Amino acid sequence: MYHFLRGERLREATYAEKKKYLERYYILKKEEQNFDTEIAVINDMYGLHAVTINGLPKSHNQADLSDSIIKIDEKCDNLRREYIKRRAKAVLAGVEILNKINELDDEDNKRILIQRHVLMQSMKSIAEKESYSRSGLDKRYRKAVNSIKLKI
Repeated sequence: MYHFLRGERLREATYAEKKKYLERYYILKKEEQNFDTEIAVINDMYGLHAVTINGLPKSHNQADLSDSIIKIDEKCDNLRREYIKRRAKAVLAGVEILNKINELDDEDNKRILIQRHVLMQSMKSIAEKESYSRSGLDKRYRKAVNSIKLKI
């Protein structure tokens, strides 16, 4: 996402760029959940956990049924492999973001950013836990995001 080009000067990221950087983990976790859901739906629709090719009823179209089950199983395997890749990418992004947040000096900023971007809590929930009004939290959150040191 952030590429460093030879000869190009680095600049401090804007608020929007920092916020987008912090939101990467959330986006990756949502993609991971979508893969997980798709695999579960396919398994539930076709009952693959209970079906084996040898257990299919003997009929004139058994080959068609076998081919279908093999294709569905291959699709699930491909989705699982992609799910594992996405999960690894999300973990790496989460660790990177947590390290960036932990560079901050202000413990309140750290706590707010961790709750929002690592634990993926809503702003309403954070406001209640941290005893902020919603507008007060918005101001504090903006200050916390701006305190991140990010060069692009």
